[in-house]
Amino acid sequence: MNTYYPVGQTVFFDSASANDKICAIAVTSLSGHLVGIYTTIRTLTFTSVYGKVVTASGIMPPPFTVPDDTDHNQKDAHVATIDGTDDFVVVWTSNTTGNYLTWIRRFRVVEDGRVIPVSATAQLSNSGGDHMAPRVVFLPVEKLFLVIWISVHNHDVQYRYVACSETDGSFENITDIATLNDTVDRDYFSTDLDICNDKTLSLCVINTPTCVIAALKRSHNEVGVYEILRPESGHAIQQNLPVYQVDNISKFDIGYDSRGSVKIVYVHTGSSPVYGDTLVENNLPQATGGPLQLNQLYQPCGRPVIVPVVNIAPPAGAFASAGINYLVGWEIDGTGCFFNRFNADFFALGGETGINSNDAATDNLRLCITDNQIAAVFQASKNEALHLGENAGILMHVYYLP
Repeated sequence: MNTYYPVGQTVFFDSASANDKICAIAVTSLSGHLVGIYTTIRTLTFTSVYGKVVTASGIMPPPFTVPDDTDHNQKDAHVATIDGTDDFVVVWTSNTTGNYLTWIRRFRVVEDGRVIPVSATAQLSNSGGDHMAPRVVFLPVEKLFLVIWISVHNHDVQYRYVACSETDGSFENITDIATLNDTVDRDYFSTDLDICNDKTLSLCVINTPTCVIAALKRSHNEVGVYEILRPESGHAIQQNLPVYQVDNISKFDIGYDSRGSVKIVYVHTGSSPVYGDTLVENNLPQATGGPLQLNQLYQPCGRPVIVPVVNIAPPAGAFASAGINYLVGWEIDGTGCFFNRFNADFFALGGETGINSNDAATDNLRLCITDNQIAAVFQASKNEALHLGENAGILMHVYYLP
């Protein structure tokens, strides 16, 4: 499916708050609308979660508010689209009750580009203590959502499966809250946690044909990788995959390879290139040769992201079986953001592209791809030569695929 997002660089969102932060972006399955979720200061007291849509035809309606209670602080949001529809869900953390809890809400992009809520806000975590950084993935065959988050109160990682009613939009807990059977880096356990903007911590979750894969940092030298199987009799079963070991790992991201493995891109702490490698899955060995450096411009890189290149409207549950490749993006401090396209062996398929390189504050890149366009959404202080409000806003740059 082709899309017609405005080509070139445009303002995605800008305000006078000096605190506009991108959280996540996604493309709806049915029509190919781009959905961006971000935070900004609503009043002098509260930061709230908002969304903005760029329709497949290029229309840019006004932003919408994600929570139905904005008189508290919300942050660290994530989005998942629902196969075969223009619906999506957003998860976030909010201190509505005094503690930070995790929440979910479902939305729909209607024909004229407006976004309407089709559910009320539902609480995911328990009420005791603080629960941070929810991440969500949709399972198209089972029509379920797997949500995972950090429990600061219990010093563990928790998750559960939920379903959303097609009649009244209510959410139903399919499993009880489960605890990840492993230890993770203690730096996760803080109410200051904001993985969307953090430069060293990651919490990744992706769907595969047989299970959900989650990945977190176990230590400064280890990434824990976990299979969370489809729910059975109200329970979610976890299996620990081999730990990925790399010295001084910092920010990372993962993506699914339909050959049956999971890809990882990462940087080390300090001055580091971007590396790509294959994680172990289903007892398959790692790819021979180890990690490959991905950036061509040799500068210190940060916060890499990886996006599989697949059709945006495949049949429900379908996964491309051949010719898979990836977009990988990253930031370079003081030089803007970059991305390139790679095959499943992390061989570059061309030269890398720089984004807004004249702005030293350009960073925190998000990428998505349709059948004919690539969209990059990122934070910046300037749009080319023009300063954004209070030197902090969110831009979008759209490219046609060659």
